[in-house]
Amino acid sequence: MADNDELTSKRRLMEDLANSVIGLCTVSRQTKISYFRIEQEIQNNVDKQLLWWPQHNYQTGSMFEGMHVNVCSDHDMMMRKRIFPIVLWESQTPGLEDQTSSAGYVVAEQTEPVFLRLKVEDKDSLNTDIQRLVNNDGYLKTDDFIEYNRTSVNEYSIDGSEKHGPSVSSKVTTASNGKGNIILVDNVFCLKCKSWPSFANNFFTRKRPNWPSPDLVETVRQVECLVVAVGHQNSRHIDTEWRLSFSLAERELIQKIPRMYAECMYALKAVKSKYIVYSELDKPTPFCSYFIKTACLWVCERSPDEHQTVMDVGRKVIDWLINSYKQRHLKHYFIPQQNLIEHLSTERCDGVIDQLESVKKDLWTMVMSSLPIASFVRTDVINSMSDALGIPRVNTPDDFSALETNLLEHSRATEKLKLAIEQLEPGGSTHSTYRYLENSMWAAKDFPSLLRVFDAVTNTQDTSSEIMKIPEDIMRPIVDNIETIVLEGYEPLFKQRLYRFLGDVYTYLLIYFRRFGINLREPYRSLYCKKPLQYYELGIDMVYPDKWSDNQIGGRAVIVIYHYLMTNYSELKEKLTVLLPIILTVNKDKVMMNRQINVEISTPFPLAMDAWEVADELLHHFAKMQHRILLHPIALALYINARLSLVEGNTANARLMVQEMTTCVHTILRHEVKATTVLLIQIVQSLIGLLEVMKKIHYLRIH
Repeated sequence: MADNDELTSKRRLMEDLANSVIGLCTVSRQTKISYFRIEQEIQNNVDKQLLWWPQHNYQTGSMFEGMHVNVCSDHDMMMRKRIFPIVLWESQTPGLEDQTSSAGYVVAEQTEPVFLRLKVEDKDSLNTDIQRLVNNDGYLKTDDFIEYNRTSVNEYSIDGSEKHGPSVSSKVTTASNGKGNIILVDNVFCLKCKSWPSFANNFFTRKRPNWPSPDLVETVRQVECLVVAVGHQNSRHIDTEWRLSFSLAERELIQKIPRMYAECMYALKAVKSKYIVYSELDKPTPFCSYFIKTACLWVCERSPDEHQTVMDVGRKVIDWLINSYKQRHLKHYFIPQQNLIEHLSTERCDGVIDQLESVKKDLWTMVMSSLPIASFVRTDVINSMSDALGIPRVNTPDDFSALETNLLEHSRATEKLKLAIEQLEPGGSTHSTYRYLENSMWAAKDFPSLLRVFDAVTNTQDTSSEIMKIPEDIMRPIVDNIETIVLEGYEPLFKQRLYRFLGDVYTYLLIYFRRFGINLREPYRSLYCKKPLQYYELGIDMVYPDKWSDNQIGGRAVIVIYHYLMTNYSELKEKLTVLLPIILTVNKDKVMMNRQINVEISTPFPLAMDAWEVADELLHHFAKMQHRILLHPIALALYINARLSLVEGNTANARLMVQEMTTCVHTILRHEVKATTVLLIQIVQSLIGLLEVMKKIHYLRIH
């Protein structure tokens, strides 16, 4: 009996280990969600403020729901062009705004619970391009709609595009010059409904024992309902049938779902990606990650809010899926009448049941072998535990099966499992380090939705004063309402980050105008030349959700970088004189160093990239070669001081700065930032060598 009790205790500890590793893999989820919520809000404001902007983008899918990148196969982007008509329901009478809109309207006729056809009642009200997509019976055609939009996708894609259901998949480069990193994007063009359909009212009124709360349900009611160009598998009107899309509602719910369900969804998606894989010939796919999302939503809504772990929830979700396949009915979350697997044969359903039961039986090994465990976690925690027990290490994901057996059989495994869990749980050393690194990475990211606007607007005929109004018109409403946008606890962090970002944008614009000889007239010159420092001062103290502050050190380093970019050398020397004694202490502090917000120089956005060309041609060159570099603000401030010393011929001080940057290399944990710090050192060392050679040549000439 004692042996059975010990075995049960070990299994529970191993479950806790898996729970901790899953938590570590999703540690930056709330930071990531808050970042993407700001990005979406920028897109919303661009759509409202800049009426010439051609389309509205909706960020959807796993990445924007905060999932780890290993379960995000591509970037999902839903796009609604301004020329697309709005969708009315048969019960709705077109209003004056619908009849007079330049985009026009179509009327939805329901064919299946979530499928419909779009009837054109007034063809002349539609844009001329859209008129060509209407068939002889007056219905908007899906394939023609996709092909029409596919043309615009092909303009910026690499190797054309492919149609997958309602989406157009394309490979694109992250850089406007075509030389950046290549990513896969799923472009789904959509129409917007004037309101939610009445047949979806049950979602808002049904009783829920657990979740979502009435307030969250009301928030979802305010989210747009979309329509995408794909019909039911067995439709008689396959060329004119469309599908309702609740992607925005799903995003809102998943972003705010209780933590254990978000972590469960992530873990099961990771398992599905590794162990439940179908070929291109298996169409329609018998089991997809969307079904996992649907199951998590239903189980979270229906299960009582009791103490349970991620692995416990995972088994509940698997049971729900197995039961759904046994009943041959997997109900849509918003429209339960829609059976998501009605197109599958009994044989296909039985095959999925077998796979899900295999996953449930061997859940620990499958979860642990599917997670992208960071190398230092595997080395410092998992393999340190293995070494202490004298059992084989985990070198590949497939080694977890043997680890499970060895842990269950080892007499001292209980003690070592507890120590490993202690490191990985919140408050543990490994958890804290990983959280710092992940959260600072997401807080460092720029906001491309605004930078893309300037890459477009600087090529227009707008006056400089009109261009300079855009950053505040778009961003100040977000800053002022940050509490309603980001997740609770992340308001101070992102408010300060947005202030710094506004300072960056105004710096880039001022440098752009100066480079091209564009003059800002008074009173705009006096007004906007002060903006960078005003915003840098507002964002000078970075405060994390755990109330940790960088004591203004990162903010003061940003101001040093501003003066360097603007070539304000007298102010630069003054700021460095004050900052250097502080950072010569900070660069030895591992915690302080690894919680700083890094500086990104990236090729996708010429306005930001080109701002570095005048101040530092070498750094600009390296950034263009690598497409993106991430620089530590402390290391960069030391580098700037070294460059300034070399201008003055002070090679001794430049060498001292190299020593201090070398100290940074030892305290910085993120490999990418460590590598760029080494690059800064190499640049300074090369310049010191060049200056020494020049001095020798000069000496030989005069003697």
